[in-house]
Amino acid sequence: MLQMLQIAQSLPEIEETKYTQAVETELFLGRNKLSLAGSYKALTNKKNPKQIFAIVGEGYEVIQHDEVVNTIQDAVEDLNLNPTTKIKEMNEGGRIHGEMIFHSHYVDVTGDGDVVNLRVSFDNSYDCSTGVRMNFGAFHPTKRIMLFIGERYAKYYHKHTKGLNKHEMASGIKKGGELFQNRILKMFQDMANTNVDYQKVKALLEDAADKKTSGIPQKYLSSVQDALGWGTHSLWELYLTYSEVLSSECESIDARGRHALKFLSLFTKASKNGVI
Repeated sequence: MLQMLQIAQSLPEIEETKYTQAVETELFLGRNKLSLAGSYKALTNKKNPKQIFAIVGEGYEVIQHDEVVNTIQDAVEDLNLNPTTKIKEMNEGGRIHGEMIFHSHYVDVTGDGDVVNLRVSFDNSYDCSTGVRMNFGAFHPTKRIMLFIGERYAKYYHKHTKGLNKHEMASGIKKGGELFQNRILKMFQDMANTNVDYQKVKALLEDAADKKTSGIPQKYLSSVQDALGWGTHSLWELYLTYSEVLSSECESIDARGRHALKFLSLFTKASKNGVI
């Protein structure tokens, strides 16, 4: 176990940029200052060397938040797309999370104006909470909620061991867009065409809360149960209901995605087995 960590104070100059920057610093251990160079290094905040984001192996290559943002923006420009993008720093600068909504890339699920847009989220971290990743989903502009679809459809993940490739990211976004127009639209349409029984849905939520087998916190199960309306008669409406609840009540973007996909699994399995 690493103890009594000391960080060398000679930090390289890095050009000032928009987001928090991490620098690789030489790492020592103990009173004898035994150098761990060649085995481990520390990732620290450029503006605050005492803030250690993580201790990593020598094979780890820090990828700056700005590099990720710029690479994704370049990839989107190459595809002639113009999304609305919101980016926030988390964990005291140790991570960023971005959301891109593609307003010109949409599908009409029910054919009567129930439109959803392609949504791409992306992350990067210095604290080893994630590598560079992109996840694909949807955004309901009327309800202002994010819709999670599951990683089996499309995702992009990049380990911190080599530089980013703009063309790989552009290819990933293009693939996600194609899947959105085809497989994901079909998934949404199948949900809209799948009828469910309101009373059985309520009973399923009660049972899941009692048995605690769904992996979904009881407060969200109860909130979804309370949010259900008597007009709820399709799997699509259930999908929008729990997405709306999680969007308003769950602050953690990671937890929101996990719980949303557990809800999706709970309801789709119940529907397939004739439970609801």
